[in-house]
Amino acid sequence: MGIRVSGMASGMDTDSIVEGLTSAYQVKIDNVNKKKKSVELKKDAWSAINTSLLSFYKGSLTKVKTKGSYKSKQATVSGSTSTLASVTASSKAASGSYSMTINKMASAAYISGAKVTSSSFTGTYNAGNARKFSEMAESSEVSDLTGKTLTFEGSQIQNKVNSDGNKLFSLSDTEGNPVEIKLYDTSGNYVESVTEATEAQIKDFYKYMKAEDESFDSSKFTKSAVMEDKEYSLTYTFDDTSSVADINSSLTEAGIKGIKAVMKEGVLSFENTAGYDKDEDGKVINPKSSYIVSGEALTTLGFASNSIDLTPTASEPDEEGNRTYTTSVTSGSKFTYEVQNETLKNTSKLANFLGSDMFDKTDEETGKKYFEVSLQVGTNEAKTVKIYEDATAKSFAEAISNASGGKINASYDQTNGRFFITSKGTGANNGFSLTGVDKGDDALKKLGLVADDSLYQDSDVKMSTQKASDAEITINGAVITSSTNAVKVDGLGLTINVEKADPSETLTVNVSNDTEGVRSMVKDFLKEYNNLITDFATKYYAEKNDYQPLTEEEEAAMTETQITKWNEKVQSALLRRDDRLNSLMSNMRTSLTQSFSISGYSGKYSLASLGITTGTWTENGILHLQGDEDDAAYASKEDKLTKMIESDPDKVMDILSKAGQNLYDKLSNMMKTSSLSSTQTVYYDKQMKSQVEDYDDEIEKLQTKLTDMQDKYYSQFSKMEVALSKLNATASQLGFQTTTANQS
Repeated sequence: MGIRVSGMASGMDTDSIVEGLTSAYQVKIDNVNKKKKSVELKKDAWSAINTSLLSFYKGSLTKVKTKGSYKSKQATVSGSTSTLASVTASSKAASGSYSMTINKMASAAYISGAKVTSSSFTGTYNAGNARKFSEMAESSEVSDLTGKTLTFEGSQIQNKVNSDGNKLFSLSDTEGNPVEIKLYDTSGNYVESVTEATEAQIKDFYKYMKAEDESFDSSKFTKSAVMEDKEYSLTYTFDDTSSVADINSSLTEAGIKGIKAVMKEGVLSFENTAGYDKDEDGKVINPKSSYIVSGEALTTLGFASNSIDLTPTASEPDEEGNRTYTTSVTSGSKFTYEVQNETLKNTSKLANFLGSDMFDKTDEETGKKYFEVSLQVGTNEAKTVKIYEDATAKSFAEAISNASGGKINASYDQTNGRFFITSKGTGANNGFSLTGVDKGDDALKKLGLVADDSLYQDSDVKMSTQKASDAEITINGAVITSSTNAVKVDGLGLTINVEKADPSETLTVNVSNDTEGVRSMVKDFLKEYNNLITDFATKYYAEKNDYQPLTEEEEAAMTETQITKWNEKVQSALLRRDDRLNSLMSNMRTSLTQSFSISGYSGKYSLASLGITTGTWTENGILHLQGDEDDAAYASKEDKLTKMIESDPDKVMDILSKAGQNLYDKLSNMMKTSSLSSTQTVYYDKQMKSQVEDYDDEIEKLQTKLTDMQDKYYSQFSKMEVALSKLNATASQLGFQTTTANQS
């Protein structure tokens, strides 16, 4: 857009003139904008229709077309204790009364273990890092440790630090030459130059050098940690409080970070943890430490010698010259300690509770000890389950659950101190048995999973069991069994949901047609259908008007009330005589008024056969149910639907589902995806979106033409203004010269 000059010389209203000259293009832009907005409003109106229609399509229409929705029979249970069972009847159930007794419920099998924590037990655990050596058992020599010593000595390559413990670094240039690092005080004054400095001092060096010389580039320097080979020595003397953790604390205080004492499963060892130096390729080139542990305490702790060399040894080089380094790990005796008054928890090791002698077998592959139990579920072949010496109460229960293939659930309740094992399904085929093999039998007894009065005598701590059983009912003299408490009697079309067994109670089951349930479903369907048809007809047959969407300029000239009323007029006629809406109404009406055949019956049927008819033409095809008490014009007519439900419910179901299927298929076809519409959309949403995009393109082109034309006119007026300015200047100058001549 060029520079626009107003009529300063001519005195003309240039803006108004240009606006008048180009107004035809602005009118074109406004008209296209109105067309675009009309399409957008139509799309919104159709979107609302589509939402309502989909709700009907997926809801009440799907329900009517689906035969499974017709609960044409209802069953009631009566008796002095009618809560023993509830009964549901299928559409095939014969109306009448049935005598029934609930003999037995279906049950799951379970074992509620004896309360194993009713008396605390004494166990023996492997010694750990925090356990004092003076408390350890099974070694008479442990008590002789007091006063004996261990000496840790050697060297370790590590970071060099200053007196404050901060790591030191050096700098080198691009050629690898060392660089002197300038040190500064807190005020930024130079102090001295060094070759080793902390990271903070190096940052200050970079900062001040940059301030002195803008070309200074810190990226050209390579920073390297300064390492040193430091000698260490510590003599540790044992006392009554000594533990593995205490030894490690003493090593840390002495600055020895390359040695660690470890107690694993009660076995003490010393490890070299300093690590190794590596080259640029990541290959190990040197161990970082060389340590020796010595002292008379070693033999007392069960080590074979009173000296242990923790220096890594190098292997012979391979073909590429690489070496590997290993440290010989030497271990001492296995230490344990006794515990008193312990309760069995989920994390407790069974070996500590049962005793190690209970694990009477050895795994040939792993060398681990275990005991065996046998689990049989239903009629399946029994499975042998190995319970290893490191098993906890929780992992023992998980092993039983896993061996069942998901058919039973085993767990340990540490709050109540009981194991619980339950089959997940009811019925005799879901029973199970758990038995021990050899020592495994003794283990199960001690765990409370096999009855043993010598261990658990009190009734409140004894184990309890229940066998799995089938449900059993007697109906009209016939005994029916089921693995679940939902007992299906297919011959009678009944399902008995057993709640409680009582063979002494005789119940009466009454089966009758569920007239009201079917009638209510039909009324709900018709109400929603009629609401849709009425809404569509209102939009389609709307009065014609010439109202178009407003432009921003038009809205600016109107009040809020005027704008609201105007927009209401625009929206009222958006879908007037819309072909797609007419097609939708026509498909819906013809689908529910046509005649058809149904299997097993001769002749033709329609909704009219059930007393569902259309009214006058002015109602646009809405449907009425004869005998409907909520429809004043039809309430007094014969209630055909109720009579047919009572006399032939299957025919009613077939007619309604057939009519519903016809409408469902028509709507499904209209909602198929195409080049004009998306899936499950009855209107041409894709086409409307394309139209809006076309209008946007057209508006953009018109706007460009309008701008170009305005620039052209302003340019012409600008030239005119310049010419007039020059003319006025010349005339003014001539007038001045004439006046001067007259004076002379």
